[in-house]
Amino acid sequence: MLPLERVVPASALALAPVNEIDELDEWINPDDEMSLNNTSYNEIIISSDNGHAVASTKGFTSTYVTFKIVLDIYILVFLCIFGISGNIVSILVLGKDNVVRRTTGFLLQVLAFTDILYLLLCIVFQTLKTIEKFTDWCPSLKWYFPYIDPFIWPMASIAQTCTVWLVVVVTADRYVAICKPLHAPQYSTMSRMRKAVILVIVLSILYNLPRFWERTVDYKLDEKNQTIPFSTKTSLRNSKEYIIIYKTCCYFVVRFFVPLSSLAFFNARLIQAIKASYKQRQEMPGDCRTNHRNKEITRYSLTLVVVVLVFIICATPDYFLRIWQGIHSIAPHHIHFPRAQLLYVNGISNLFLAINSCSNFVIYCFLGKRFRKILFEMLGLKRRPQSQSTAPSTFRFSTQWEHGEEMTILVPMSNA
Repeated sequence: MLPLERVVPASALALAPVNEIDELDEWINPDDEMSLNNTSYNEIIISSDNGHAVASTKGFTSTYVTFKIVLDIYILVFLCIFGISGNIVSILVLGKDNVVRRTTGFLLQVLAFTDILYLLLCIVFQTLKTIEKFTDWCPSLKWYFPYIDPFIWPMASIAQTCTVWLVVVVTADRYVAICKPLHAPQYSTMSRMRKAVILVIVLSILYNLPRFWERTVDYKLDEKNQTIPFSTKTSLRNSKEYIIIYKTCCYFVVRFFVPLSSLAFFNARLIQAIKASYKQRQEMPGDCRTNHRNKEITRYSLTLVVVVLVFIICATPDYFLRIWQGIHSIAPHHIHFPRAQLLYVNGISNLFLAINSCSNFVIYCFLGKRFRKILFEMLGLKRRPQSQSTAPSTFRFSTQWEHGEEMTILVPMSNA
């Protein structure tokens, strides 16, 4: 039976004050959760149980504790295992697909790798933190987790920032290939895409560097004079100027407005191109081989459109929660911010971020006919080959090579 609240004798308790937080982080730290719940519970009870530090769940309702355990341990661990496995399979399948453009396949592989990294970190900064805070399954976490807490969630923020901008890069690459095919040999090359990925990683690290100085490890003594480590916010993290400038304004520009505006633009153009391609095939049917290739190109574009839409849906709750809290920190007396209720909203928004990192494999399986074919072949399952007709071609193809990559452009045949 999982103890939702440990009963500790009064003689064995020492009180540790918790600062009232100024904003909701992407992933709320235990001290932040305590202060979000209710100011009357603004304390953490620390005791020593057979040499192990144990924190009680005083200050949290049993409903919220159960919610955290079910969400962050059972549901999240299942999603992470599924997502990590699915992304590994995606990397292997995309590496064997010789129909998808090399740049698109490469970018999707890098995106899958960042999703794997984010899901691994989710297990640490959400699952292990919930175990450390609300259970006695692993008492040693009370001693070790405060030392990794200041570093683990900034690393997760780096992975999430990389994911956001890699989605933008892969969408832009697909936009050039479909909507600007004459420019693709110049702009959409493997060398440029590698440089773009490196740039995204470097800028994501630089943008998130201040987060490594937001929390630090401090120590307190219990009633037995045993030193208990705990993670606490630094003066930088408590600075109102830092919260307004970096945590609110910079976040809005770097993680919300610019990437989502770019995705909206590229996605709108891709949707138009997909509709135009479908209409063209209906009006001017070519031979089976040409139509098959055009369908594959359209299918990959449609798959990417769905990936972007799922990304926007999953990221939107976190964006608006962050913006809402940022506005509240600027005008606390004018913007209502029900902290206790938003604890639940924050948990759900974090779960949506994990779902986004798990969803691409499912999208590829449902929409990627060739992805499924390669996956079946890898699993040793053979599919019956489809017969192809030899109808006369209505179009010819002009093929160019750029660093070993085939660039195919559709050109109408003349009547001569």
